[in-house]
Amino acid sequence: MTEPTPEPAPPAAPAAVPQRPRETQKQTEKGILIWLCFFLFVTHIIGGVFWLAFHYLGE
Repeated sequence: MTEPTPEPAPPAAPAAVPQRPRETQKQTEKGILIWLCFFLFVTHIIGGVFWLAFHYLGE
C-alpha cells in the first residue's frame, strides 16, 4: 500500500513591513499645491511651444 503524501507546510507569515508615518493635512495640501504649480507651469511651456510653432510655421 502507498503511504499518503504529506501536505505541504503553510507559508510563513510575512515579516512586518515598516509603515511610513501618515502625512499631516498640511503636508498633503503642500504636496497638492506643488503638483498644481508644476502641472500649470509645464502645460504653459508646452502650450507656448505649440503656439510658437503654429504661429511661425503655419504661414
